[in-house]
Amino acid sequence: MVAKELRESLELMVELLTENAPRQVDVNFLDWVHIYVDASFDPEGYSGVGGLILDHAGQCLGCFSEEVPPELVAKLKKDEQKTVIFELEGLAIAAALHTFGVFAKGRRAVVFTDNQSAQSCIIKCKSDNRHMNLIVRSVCTAEEKLGLVTWVERVPSQSNPADELSRAKMFEYAGVKATEVNLMKCWMMCTAEVSAKSSQVTGGETRDDI
Repeated sequence: MVAKELRESLELMVELLTENAPRQVDVNFLDWVHIYVDASFDPEGYSGVGGLILDHAGQCLGCFSEEVPPELVAKLKKDEQKTVIFELEGLAIAAALHTFGVFAKGRRAVVFTDNQSAQSCIIKCKSDNRHMNLIVRSVCTAEEKLGLVTWVERVPSQSNPADELSRAKMFEYAGVKATEVNLMKCWMMCTAEVSAKSSQVTGGETRDDI
């Protein structure tokens, strides 16, 4: 008898292998981008998500800084939860890949997050949290579409340049105008990953359960 967790992991692996596009093999090891993301959550104050992308020379190519709308918090938060910082940290990664796709496509990318739990889930492509599972699946899809070779790393909060982008609405960073990101739309893109094939990843739940 195959355990439920193992079965779901194997089904996800089959799905990803089926959808994988051929990867180009090259010797360009210098064309890197660094993506920094962060999220903040304060039920009594400001909650936000921010991110920025730097080229191999450290030049800022793009950034975003958005306040999290209450309706998104309501979508992510379960009755027993006190915070949704975990989900928001994961959503920040998904939003960054979708927002910075034009800069990251075909390049090697290092994604920096200061949330170790989110980092771990993205690396192993799985989470016990069903909402994070949806986010992880969206990240995997973005990586495939962009042809990314991604490394996910943890950065201390005090060394994370995206920290200030998540704590207040900013309209530019390092002289670069912030890109508007619809976080609710980004979340809906994550829920859209639930299909006949991927429903097993979230324990058989459908979009009506989200």
